[in-house]
Amino acid sequence: MKHIKRFILSACTPVFFLSVESARAQVTANPHPLPTCSPALFERSCTDLSKAPLDLRKTRTETDGVLFNYFLLGKRTHARDLSNFSTKTTNANRERALKAGEEARKQALLYVTGGRPESEWSPETAALVLRIKTVAIRTSDAADTNCFSTAEEGLPQATYSAFEHSIGICPGMTKVPTDAIIAAVGHELGHAVSPCAMSRPLVRYKESSGDLGSCLLDEEWTSGGDENGEPLGMDTRLTTSLRDVEYGVAADLTNLKSLLRCGAAELIPGSNVSDISFYRGFSRCMEDKYQTQYNQWLAWEALRRDKLPRTLTPREEVAVGEVRASTPYHCFRKCDEHFADSFGSHVLSQWGRDLNSTNQPNLNATRFKHAIHDLITVHCLGTINKRNMHDPILYPSDADRLSLQMQPKAAQELLGCTPPKRNTLCTLSEESFTPSSPTNTSQPNARGNETSR
Repeated sequence: MKHIKRFILSACTPVFFLSVESARAQVTANPHPLPTCSPALFERSCTDLSKAPLDLRKTRTETDGVLFNYFLLGKRTHARDLSNFSTKTTNANRERALKAGEEARKQALLYVTGGRPESEWSPETAALVLRIKTVAIRTSDAADTNCFSTAEEGLPQATYSAFEHSIGICPGMTKVPTDAIIAAVGHELGHAVSPCAMSRPLVRYKESSGDLGSCLLDEEWTSGGDENGEPLGMDTRLTTSLRDVEYGVAADLTNLKSLLRCGAAELIPGSNVSDISFYRGFSRCMEDKYQTQYNQWLAWEALRRDKLPRTLTPREEVAVGEVRASTPYHCFRKCDEHFADSFGSHVLSQWGRDLNSTNQPNLNATRFKHAIHDLITVHCLGTINKRNMHDPILYPSDADRLSLQMQPKAAQELLGCTPPKRNTLCTLSEESFTPSSPTNTSQPNARGNETSR
Protein backbone atom coordinates (compact mmCIF):
# COMPACT_ATOMS: atom_id res chain seq x y z
CA MET A 1 0.00 0.00 0.00
CA LYS A 2 1.30 3.37 -0.90
CA HIS A 3 1.31 6.21 1.59
CA ILE A 4 1.41 9.52 -0.25
CA LYS A 5 1.86 12.97 1.28
CA ARG A 6 1.52 16.12 -0.79
CA PHE A 7 2.75 19.68 -0.81
CA ILE A 8 0.66 21.81 -3.19
CA LEU A 9 1.82 25.09 -4.67
CA SER A 10 -0.43 27.86 -5.87
CA ALA A 11 -0.03 31.57 -6.60
CA CYS A 12 0.41 35.16 -5.55
CA THR A 13 1.03 38.65 -6.81
CA PRO A 14 3.65 40.94 -5.26
CA VAL A 15 3.22 41.43 -1.53
CA PHE A 16 5.04 44.26 0.18
CA PHE A 17 7.13 43.55 3.25
CA LEU A 18 9.74 45.38 5.24
CA SER A 19 13.29 44.24 4.57
CA VAL A 20 15.54 43.59 7.56
CA GLU A 21 17.30 46.91 7.03
CA SER A 22 14.13 48.95 6.65
CA ALA A 23 12.60 47.24 9.67
CA ARG A 24 15.56 48.24 11.80
CA ALA A 25 15.40 51.76 10.44
CA GLN A 26 11.74 51.95 11.34
CA VAL A 27 12.52 51.02 14.92
CA THR A 28 14.92 53.95 15.11
CA ALA A 29 12.89 56.52 13.19
CA ASN A 30 9.33 55.51 13.96
CA PRO A 31 7.97 55.06 17.48
CA HIS A 32 5.20 52.79 16.16
CA PRO A 33 5.78 49.07 16.71
CA LEU A 34 6.55 46.66 13.90
CA PRO A 35 3.61 44.68 12.49
CA THR A 36 2.79 41.33 14.02
CA CYS A 37 3.78 38.18 12.16
CA SER A 38 0.34 36.90 11.22
CA PRO A 39 -1.63 36.07 8.06
CA ALA A 40 -2.96 39.65 8.08
CA LEU A 41 0.50 40.74 6.94
CA PHE A 42 -0.24 39.28 3.50
CA GLU A 43 -3.85 40.31 3.01
CA ARG A 44 -3.19 43.71 1.43
CA SER A 45 -2.77 42.13 -2.01
CA CYS A 46 -5.57 39.55 -1.89
CA THR A 47 -7.93 41.52 -4.14
CA ASP A 48 -5.23 42.11 -6.77
CA LEU A 49 -4.28 38.43 -6.62
CA SER A 50 -7.77 37.38 -7.73
CA LYS A 51 -7.34 39.43 -10.93
CA ALA A 52 -3.84 38.23 -11.78
CA PRO A 53 -3.10 36.72 -15.23
CA LEU A 54 -1.89 33.20 -15.90
CA ASP A 55 1.76 34.12 -16.39
CA LEU A 56 3.02 35.75 -13.20
CA ARG A 57 6.72 35.77 -13.92
CA LYS A 58 8.60 38.56 -12.19
CA THR A 59 9.85 39.66 -15.62
CA ARG A 60 9.17 38.40 -19.13
CA THR A 61 12.70 36.99 -19.30
CA GLU A 62 12.57 35.42 -15.84
CA THR A 63 14.32 32.05 -15.86
CA ASP A 64 13.92 31.07 -12.22
CA GLY A 65 10.33 30.00 -12.31
CA VAL A 66 6.76 31.12 -12.82
CA LEU A 67 4.51 32.21 -9.96
CA PHE A 68 1.51 29.99 -10.52
CA ASN A 69 -1.93 31.58 -10.17
CA TYR A 70 -4.15 29.43 -7.95
CA PHE A 71 -7.21 31.55 -8.75
CA LEU A 72 -7.30 30.27 -12.34
CA LEU A 73 -7.77 26.60 -11.44
CA GLY A 74 -11.00 25.20 -12.79
CA LYS A 75 -11.54 28.00 -15.32
CA ARG A 76 -12.30 26.58 -18.76
CA THR A 77 -10.60 29.43 -20.61
CA HIS A 78 -7.25 28.29 -19.20
CA ALA A 79 -7.82 24.52 -19.28
CA ARG A 80 -5.24 23.82 -22.01
CA ASP A 81 -2.61 26.08 -20.45
CA LEU A 82 -3.13 24.48 -17.06
CA SER A 83 -2.86 21.00 -18.52
CA ASN A 84 0.41 21.86 -20.26
CA PHE A 85 1.73 23.45 -17.10
CA SER A 86 1.12 20.35 -15.03
CA THR A 87 2.34 17.75 -17.54
CA LYS A 88 5.16 19.30 -19.56
CA THR A 89 8.57 20.58 -18.48
CA THR A 90 12.15 20.82 -19.71
CA ASN A 91 15.41 19.12 -18.78
CA ALA A 92 16.71 22.46 -17.55
CA ASN A 93 13.76 22.78 -15.19
CA ARG A 94 14.25 19.23 -13.97
CA GLU A 95 17.92 19.85 -13.24
CA ARG A 96 17.11 23.08 -11.39
CA ALA A 97 14.45 21.31 -9.35
CA LEU A 98 16.80 18.48 -8.37
CA LYS A 99 19.44 20.98 -7.26
CA ALA A 100 16.81 22.76 -5.18
CA GLY A 101 15.80 19.42 -3.67
CA GLU A 102 19.38 18.67 -2.67
CA GLU A 103 19.64 22.15 -1.16
CA ALA A 104 16.57 21.38 0.96
CA ARG A 105 18.16 18.10 2.05
CA LYS A 106 21.34 19.94 3.05
CA GLN A 107 19.41 22.47 5.13
CA ALA A 108 17.31 19.75 6.78
CA LEU A 109 20.50 17.98 7.85
CA LEU A 110 21.87 21.23 9.27
CA TYR A 111 18.65 21.79 11.19
CA VAL A 112 18.65 18.27 12.63
CA THR A 113 22.35 18.12 13.53
CA GLY A 114 22.96 21.75 14.42
CA GLY A 115 26.10 21.46 12.29
CA ARG A 116 27.73 19.15 14.83
CA PRO A 117 30.06 16.34 13.76
CA GLU A 118 28.77 12.79 13.76
CA SER A 119 30.74 11.96 16.90
CA GLU A 120 28.42 14.27 18.85
CA TRP A 121 25.11 12.94 17.53
CA SER A 122 22.70 11.10 19.76
CA PRO A 123 21.18 7.82 18.48
CA GLU A 124 17.97 9.76 17.75
CA THR A 125 19.85 12.32 15.67
CA ALA A 126 21.64 9.53 13.79
CA ALA A 127 18.31 7.89 12.95
CA LEU A 128 16.89 11.17 11.65
CA VAL A 129 20.00 11.81 9.55
CA LEU A 130 19.74 8.31 8.10
CA ARG A 131 16.14 8.97 7.01
CA ILE A 132 17.03 12.29 5.41
CA LYS A 133 20.11 10.98 3.62
CA THR A 134 18.42 7.88 2.21
CA VAL A 135 15.23 9.47 0.88
CA ALA A 136 15.35 9.56 -2.92
CA ILE A 137 14.57 12.93 -4.53
CA ARG A 138 13.53 12.68 -8.16
CA THR A 139 11.48 14.50 -10.75
CA SER A 140 8.25 12.80 -11.79
CA ASP A 141 6.70 12.65 -15.25
CA ALA A 142 3.19 12.91 -16.60
CA ALA A 143 2.64 9.17 -16.14
CA ASP A 144 3.25 9.31 -12.38
CA THR A 145 -0.13 8.81 -10.75
CA ASN A 146 1.21 10.25 -7.49
CA CYS A 147 1.12 13.66 -9.13
CA PHE A 148 -2.40 13.49 -10.52
CA SER A 149 -4.43 11.00 -8.49
CA THR A 150 -6.15 13.60 -6.32
CA ALA A 151 -4.89 17.06 -7.26
CA GLU A 152 -6.74 19.37 -9.58
CA GLU A 153 -5.07 19.58 -12.97
CA GLY A 154 -2.53 22.35 -13.21
CA LEU A 155 -1.65 22.46 -9.53
CA PRO A 156 2.13 22.30 -8.91
CA GLN A 157 3.00 19.82 -6.20
CA ALA A 158 5.52 17.44 -4.71
CA THR A 159 4.73 14.11 -3.04
CA TYR A 160 6.30 11.81 -0.48
CA SER A 161 5.84 8.05 -0.89
CA ALA A 162 6.58 6.06 2.26
CA PHE A 163 6.51 2.78 0.32
CA GLU A 164 9.39 4.01 -1.86
CA HIS A 165 10.84 6.44 0.71
CA SER A 166 11.06 8.97 -2.08
CA ILE A 167 10.06 12.53 -2.90
CA GLY A 168 8.70 13.19 -6.36
CA ILE A 169 8.81 16.71 -7.80
CA CYS A 170 5.94 16.86 -10.28
CA PRO A 171 6.31 18.59 -13.69
CA GLY A 172 4.46 21.76 -12.69
CA MET A 173 6.55 22.12 -9.54
CA THR A 174 9.75 22.10 -11.60
CA LYS A 175 8.62 25.38 -13.21
CA VAL A 176 8.12 27.46 -10.08
CA PRO A 177 10.80 29.61 -8.36
CA THR A 178 13.71 27.74 -6.78
CA ASP A 179 12.72 29.19 -3.40
CA ALA A 180 9.32 27.49 -3.65
CA ILE A 181 10.84 24.13 -4.65
CA ILE A 182 13.07 24.22 -1.58
CA ALA A 183 10.02 24.97 0.58
CA ALA A 184 8.07 22.11 -1.03
CA VAL A 185 10.83 19.54 -0.61
CA GLY A 186 11.42 20.76 2.96
CA HIS A 187 7.78 19.99 3.72
CA GLU A 188 8.06 16.52 2.19
CA LEU A 189 11.22 15.83 4.19
CA GLY A 190 9.09 16.59 7.24
CA HIS A 191 6.87 13.64 6.28
CA ALA A 192 9.97 11.43 5.98
CA VAL A 193 11.03 12.16 9.58
CA SER A 194 7.63 12.70 11.22
CA PRO A 195 6.76 10.89 14.46
CA CYS A 196 4.68 8.50 12.35
CA ALA A 197 7.44 7.72 9.86
CA MET A 198 10.10 7.37 12.55
CA SER A 199 7.99 4.83 14.46
CA ARG A 200 8.27 2.41 11.54
CA PRO A 201 11.44 0.65 10.36
CA LEU A 202 13.30 1.54 7.22
CA VAL A 203 14.09 -1.35 4.88
CA ARG A 204 16.35 -1.76 1.90
CA TYR A 205 14.76 -3.60 -0.99
CA LYS A 206 16.93 -5.99 -2.97
CA GLU A 207 16.58 -8.44 -5.80
CA SER A 208 15.65 -11.79 -4.34
CA SER A 209 16.89 -15.15 -5.42
CA GLY A 210 14.27 -17.64 -6.49
CA ASP A 211 10.60 -17.10 -7.24
CA LEU A 212 9.50 -14.07 -5.23
CA GLY A 213 5.89 -14.40 -6.37
CA SER A 214 5.57 -18.00 -5.16
CA CYS A 215 7.26 -17.12 -1.90
CA LEU A 216 4.90 -14.24 -1.20
CA LEU A 217 1.90 -16.40 -2.07
CA ASP A 218 3.14 -19.04 0.37
CA GLU A 219 3.55 -16.29 2.96
CA GLU A 220 -0.08 -15.25 2.42
CA TRP A 221 0.87 -11.78 1.22
CA THR A 222 -1.93 -9.45 2.31
CA SER A 223 -1.22 -6.02 0.85
CA GLY A 224 -1.53 -4.48 -2.60
CA GLY A 225 -2.85 -6.70 -5.34
CA ASP A 226 -5.53 -6.17 -7.93
CA GLU A 227 -9.22 -5.37 -7.60
CA ASN A 228 -9.92 -8.98 -6.62
CA GLY A 229 -7.50 -8.86 -3.71
CA GLU A 230 -4.92 -11.05 -5.44
CA PRO A 231 -1.32 -10.31 -4.42
CA LEU A 232 -0.08 -10.23 -8.01
CA GLY A 233 -0.19 -6.43 -8.15
CA MET A 234 2.32 -5.98 -5.36
CA ASP A 235 4.37 -8.95 -6.57
CA THR A 236 4.63 -7.46 -10.04
CA ARG A 237 5.47 -4.06 -8.65
CA LEU A 238 8.21 -5.43 -6.43
CA THR A 239 9.84 -7.55 -9.12
CA THR A 240 9.70 -4.85 -11.80
CA SER A 241 10.50 -1.73 -9.77
CA LEU A 242 13.07 -2.84 -7.21
CA ARG A 243 15.81 -1.62 -9.51
CA ASP A 244 14.48 1.91 -9.03
CA VAL A 245 13.35 1.67 -5.39
CA GLU A 246 16.15 1.18 -2.88
CA TYR A 247 14.56 2.05 0.47
CA GLY A 248 11.06 2.04 1.91
CA VAL A 249 9.25 2.66 5.18
CA ALA A 250 7.51 -0.47 6.36
CA ALA A 251 3.95 0.53 7.20
CA ASP A 252 2.69 -3.06 7.40
CA LEU A 253 4.87 -5.12 9.73
CA THR A 254 3.19 -8.39 8.71
CA ASN A 255 4.12 -7.86 5.10
CA LEU A 256 7.60 -6.71 6.14
CA LYS A 257 8.18 -10.09 7.79
CA SER A 258 7.17 -11.77 4.54
CA LEU A 259 9.55 -9.63 2.52
CA LEU A 260 12.38 -10.36 4.91
CA ARG A 261 11.77 -14.10 4.84
CA CYS A 262 11.50 -14.11 1.05
CA GLY A 263 14.82 -12.29 0.71
CA ALA A 264 13.29 -9.20 -0.92
CA ALA A 265 14.31 -6.78 1.80
CA GLU A 266 16.62 -6.25 4.74
CA LEU A 267 15.98 -4.23 7.88
CA ILE A 268 18.16 -1.14 8.42
CA PRO A 269 19.40 -1.13 12.06
CA GLY A 270 18.83 2.05 14.03
CA SER A 271 16.44 3.50 11.45
CA ASN A 272 13.38 3.91 13.65
CA VAL A 273 12.78 5.47 17.06
CA SER A 274 9.37 4.98 18.64
CA ASP A 275 9.67 7.94 21.01
CA ILE A 276 11.89 10.82 19.89
CA SER A 277 12.57 13.11 22.83
CA PHE A 278 12.82 16.15 20.56
CA TYR A 279 9.20 15.59 19.48
CA ARG A 280 7.57 15.01 22.85
CA GLY A 281 6.42 18.56 23.58
CA PHE A 282 5.20 18.99 20.02
CA SER A 283 3.30 15.69 20.16
CA ARG A 284 1.59 16.60 23.44
CA CYS A 285 0.51 19.90 21.97
CA MET A 286 -0.84 18.14 18.88
CA GLU A 287 -2.78 15.67 20.97
CA ASP A 288 -4.50 18.51 22.82
CA LYS A 289 -5.23 20.31 19.55
CA TYR A 290 -6.58 17.48 17.41
CA GLN A 291 -7.74 14.78 19.83
CA THR A 292 -11.43 15.50 19.27
CA GLN A 293 -11.02 15.33 15.48
CA TYR A 294 -9.00 12.13 15.75
CA ASN A 295 -11.72 10.51 17.84
CA GLN A 296 -14.32 11.55 15.28
CA TRP A 297 -12.23 10.07 12.49
CA LEU A 298 -11.71 6.92 14.54
CA ALA A 299 -15.45 6.57 15.13
CA TRP A 300 -16.20 6.84 11.44
CA GLU A 301 -13.42 4.53 10.25
CA ALA A 302 -14.15 1.84 12.81
CA LEU A 303 -17.88 2.12 13.42
CA ARG A 304 -19.25 4.41 10.70
CA ARG A 305 -20.51 6.73 13.41
CA ASP A 306 -20.06 10.48 13.89
CA LYS A 307 -18.53 10.05 17.33
CA LEU A 308 -17.37 7.31 19.66
CA PRO A 309 -20.01 6.05 22.08
CA ARG A 310 -19.23 6.40 25.78
CA THR A 311 -19.39 2.64 26.20
CA LEU A 312 -18.14 0.25 23.52
CA THR A 313 -19.42 -3.26 23.00
CA PRO A 314 -16.78 -6.00 22.81
CA ARG A 315 -17.09 -6.07 19.03
CA GLU A 316 -16.77 -2.29 18.84
CA GLU A 317 -13.71 -2.37 21.07
CA VAL A 318 -12.04 -4.78 18.66
CA ALA A 319 -12.94 -2.64 15.62
CA VAL A 320 -11.72 0.59 17.24
CA GLY A 321 -8.57 -1.12 18.48
CA GLU A 322 -7.70 -2.39 15.00
CA VAL A 323 -8.06 1.06 13.42
CA ARG A 324 -6.14 2.73 16.24
CA ALA A 325 -3.34 0.18 15.88
CA SER A 326 -3.07 0.68 12.12
CA THR A 327 -3.28 4.49 12.38
CA PRO A 328 -2.23 5.67 15.85
CA TYR A 329 -2.72 9.27 16.84
CA HIS A 330 0.71 10.42 15.63
CA CYS A 331 -0.09 8.95 12.18
CA PHE A 332 -3.39 10.84 11.87
CA ARG A 333 -3.08 12.66 8.54
CA LYS A 334 -3.79 16.10 9.99
CA CYS A 335 -1.09 15.68 12.64
CA ASP A 336 1.40 14.50 10.04
CA GLU A 337 0.68 17.48 7.78
CA HIS A 338 1.02 19.89 10.71
CA PHE A 339 4.39 18.39 11.61
CA ALA A 340 5.59 18.61 8.00
CA ASP A 341 4.55 22.28 7.82
CA SER A 342 6.52 23.10 10.97
CA PHE A 343 9.59 21.08 9.96
CA GLY A 344 9.54 22.59 6.47
CA SER A 345 9.40 26.12 7.88
CA HIS A 346 12.69 25.49 9.67
CA VAL A 347 14.31 24.01 6.57
CA LEU A 348 13.40 27.19 4.69
CA SER A 349 14.51 29.40 7.55
CA GLN A 350 17.79 27.49 7.81
CA TRP A 351 18.34 28.13 4.12
CA GLY A 352 17.84 31.86 4.66
CA ARG A 353 20.36 31.93 7.50
CA ASP A 354 22.82 29.96 5.42
CA LEU A 355 22.59 32.42 2.54
CA ASN A 356 23.22 35.34 4.88
CA SER A 357 26.13 33.64 6.62
CA THR A 358 27.95 33.08 3.31
CA ASN A 359 27.52 36.73 2.25
CA GLN A 360 25.14 35.85 -0.56
CA PRO A 361 22.18 38.15 -1.24
CA ASN A 362 19.67 38.16 1.61
CA LEU A 363 16.65 35.96 1.39
CA ASN A 364 14.58 39.13 1.35
CA ALA A 365 10.87 39.47 1.91
CA THR A 366 10.06 39.03 -1.78
CA ARG A 367 11.97 35.76 -2.06
CA PHE A 368 10.44 34.50 1.15
CA LYS A 369 7.01 35.34 -0.26
CA HIS A 370 7.83 33.36 -3.40
CA ALA A 371 8.80 30.38 -1.27
CA ILE A 372 5.48 30.22 0.58
CA HIS A 373 3.17 31.86 -1.93
CA ASP A 374 0.98 28.76 -2.22
CA LEU A 375 -0.02 29.21 1.42
CA ILE A 376 -0.38 32.96 0.99
CA THR A 377 -2.72 32.59 -1.95
CA VAL A 378 -4.82 29.83 -0.41
CA HIS A 379 -5.29 32.09 2.60
CA CYS A 380 -6.18 35.00 0.32
CA LEU A 381 -8.66 32.93 -1.64
CA GLY A 382 -10.25 31.76 1.58
CA THR A 383 -10.40 35.33 2.88
CA ILE A 384 -12.21 36.48 -0.26
CA ASN A 385 -14.58 33.48 -0.27
CA LYS A 386 -14.97 33.60 3.53
CA ARG A 387 -14.23 29.93 4.05
CA ASN A 388 -11.30 27.61 4.71
CA MET A 389 -9.83 26.28 1.46
CA HIS A 390 -7.75 23.34 2.74
CA ASP A 391 -9.58 20.11 3.45
CA PRO A 392 -10.24 20.35 7.22
CA ILE A 393 -10.00 16.58 7.62
CA LEU A 394 -6.52 16.39 6.10
CA TYR A 395 -4.86 19.73 6.83
CA PRO A 396 -4.57 22.43 9.48
CA SER A 397 -6.49 25.62 8.75
CA ASP A 398 -5.30 28.02 6.04
CA ALA A 399 -4.30 30.57 8.68
CA ASP A 400 -2.41 28.02 10.79
CA ARG A 401 -0.45 26.69 7.82
CA LEU A 402 0.62 30.19 6.85
CA SER A 403 1.36 31.19 10.44
CA LEU A 404 3.62 28.17 10.91
CA GLN A 405 5.92 29.53 8.21
CA MET A 406 6.44 32.68 10.27
CA GLN A 407 7.42 30.96 13.52
CA PRO A 408 11.21 30.75 13.00
CA LYS A 409 13.09 33.85 14.13
CA ALA A 410 14.89 34.14 10.80
CA ALA A 411 11.54 34.32 8.99
CA GLN A 412 10.36 37.08 11.33
CA GLU A 413 13.54 39.06 10.72
CA LEU A 414 13.19 38.68 6.95
CA LEU A 415 9.58 39.86 7.05
CA GLY A 416 10.29 42.70 9.46
CA CYS A 417 7.59 41.61 11.89
CA THR A 418 7.36 40.57 15.51
CA PRO A 419 5.92 37.33 16.96
CA PRO A 420 2.37 37.46 18.29
CA LYS A 421 2.03 38.00 22.02
CA ARG A 422 -0.16 34.95 22.35
CA ASN A 423 0.66 31.93 20.24
CA THR A 424 -1.33 28.71 20.44
CA LEU A 425 0.32 26.95 17.50
CA CYS A 426 2.11 23.65 17.96
CA THR A 427 5.59 24.22 16.55
CA LEU A 428 9.05 22.77 16.52
CA SER A 429 11.49 25.34 17.80
CA GLU A 430 14.84 26.23 16.32
CA GLU A 431 16.44 24.47 19.28
CA SER A 432 14.46 21.25 18.85
CA PHE A 433 17.47 19.25 17.74
CA THR A 434 20.09 21.08 19.78
CA PRO A 435 20.87 18.26 22.26
CA SER A 436 23.96 16.42 21.02
CA SER A 437 23.76 13.44 23.38
CA PRO A 438 21.12 11.57 25.38
CA THR A 439 22.29 13.37 28.53
CA ASN A 440 21.20 16.72 27.12
CA THR A 441 17.48 16.67 27.82
CA SER A 442 14.86 19.23 26.96
CA GLN A 443 11.57 20.49 28.31
CA PRO A 444 8.52 21.53 26.28
CA ASN A 445 7.19 25.03 26.63
CA ALA A 446 3.51 25.95 26.55
CA ARG A 447 3.32 25.85 22.75
CA GLY A 448 4.82 22.39 22.48
CA ASN A 449 8.25 23.63 21.41
CA GLU A 450 11.31 21.85 22.73
CA THR A 451 13.66 24.23 24.50
CA SER A 452 17.13 23.18 25.66
CA ARG A 453 17.89 23.40 29.35
